[in-house]
Amino acid sequence: SGKSILEQLNLKVRNDIDNVLFWKDGRFIYTFKDNTYRKFQIIYYDDRIDIRPESGYPKNISLTWGNIQGPFDACGYVHFNNRDLLMFVKDRNYWLYDDNANRVFEGYPRDFGSFELFRNKREFENIQNIDAIFKWRDGNMAYNCFVSGHKIFTIDVNNPSVLRSNNFSQMFPELPNFVRSVSHIPHKDFIIVFADFKWFVYDQLN
Repeated sequence: SGKSILEQLNLKVRNDIDNVLFWKDGRFIYTFKDNTYRKFQIIYYDDRIDIRPESGYPKNISLTWGNIQGPFDACGYVHFNNRDLLMFVKDRNYWLYDDNANRVFEGYPRDFGSFELFRNKREFENIQNIDAIFKWRDGNMAYNCFVSGHKIFTIDVNNPSVLRSNNFSQMFPELPNFVRSVSHIPHKDFIIVFADFKWFVYDQLN
């Protein structure tokens, strides 16, 4: 349940992080702080979960994540070209990470204005940074979401030419207005939000 996840995050995971990432298979959590990262294993039970820190951490980000240098502004999965890709953003640079081969795709970093989902969208021309990246479901609709300051930009997964812009507080009125990281929990109906040095769980079905 969302309550179990929140309890475990508060108990086991540091609250002075820059970013949090739930791995696509739902079995691991990565937290990032400055130039280092930590890894946690998620154990699922019928009525609860258990989050266990793995030994040997923290480790340097660049030792595992290719030429990506911390600290970065945001990381998360985006869906386009019929697959999920892991995206890292620092200032106006972005990297796409192949989590099957555990390497950065060739030719990165690039200016995020050249990213296929952002191309020809004037709303992104003057954005200097992205604070959070995550996937969101609303009924049968699915969106790639990008947070910058108090704004959230949603791009329809099935029709990527459609972009909507809202204030974050309008879309998520129960959450703090400034977020540090958002991550979708694979195979679950929750997103995890880290803001104001606190953890929040938001149910996508409500």
